[in-house]
Amino acid sequence: MQKYGVIEMKHINNQEGFTLIEVIIALAVLAFGILSIMLMQVSVIKGNSTANTITNESNWAADQVEKLILLDYNDNILKDTTGDGTTGLNAETAATADQNYISPDGFYTIFWNIADDYPIIDSKRIRVIVLQNTGKSNKVVFEYTKIHI
Repeated sequence: MQKYGVIEMKHINNQEGFTLIEVIIALAVLAFGILSIMLMQVSVIKGNSTANTITNESNWAADQVEKLILLDYNDNILKDTTGDGTTGLNAETAATADQNYISPDGFYTIFWNIADDYPIIDSKRIRVIVLQNTGKSNKVVFEYTKIHI
């Protein structure tokens, strides 16, 4: 404002703004949010890795089941070599399973067990079990019944 050619200075007494404490609290909240997102990202990566492993195991099991389905009912590969019937369907070691092999990539061992005349006469229950060779506890189990025609 001008009064008679002299500029009158108005003193502004407005001191609004952020205090140092407010800025520190805002930075702490931001850091906590970023840390939470990072931890969530690590969890998502682990979940994706597990899902990938289960998918690979399922593919190996499905592939083996398809190969076994195509064999003749009396093929030697479809014999209960251990003679343990239905109790041996869950065998997961080379010594106790009817047949097994290691996948070409070396990451998985594929076991299959046969139970003759189960669940009905002239049928075979085939259970394929795929385990990781890294010692992790993931496993995939596929089961199929082959009927003699």
